[in-house]
Amino acid sequence: MVSDIISIFTSVTKHIEQMERRTEYYRELSTELKHKRIRCIEMKDDPHPIESGSLGTVVYVDDMGTIHIKWDNGRTLGLIHGMDRYEIVE
Repeated sequence: MVSDIISIFTSVTKHIEQMERRTEYYRELSTELKHKRIRCIEMKDDPHPIESGSLGTVVYVDDMGTIHIKWDNGRTLGLIHGMDRYEIVE
């Protein structure tokens, strides 16, 4: 019984630590990308994707890794870091 509780506690602690590392990573990514120009290469799994080649400006990156962008065409759909393909335009 006690070993089960310790095992659960250890598992939860590891999960919390992973979440904290992920959150910190996305904060750093947000700082790095904020106000940068981005070009969409490919957006997956969206019924109304941003067209390939579209340009926009990064507003911020949230804790889930979505890169929120104000696109030049007026849309505000975000890219999913690690899923959608994009490039930084200098």
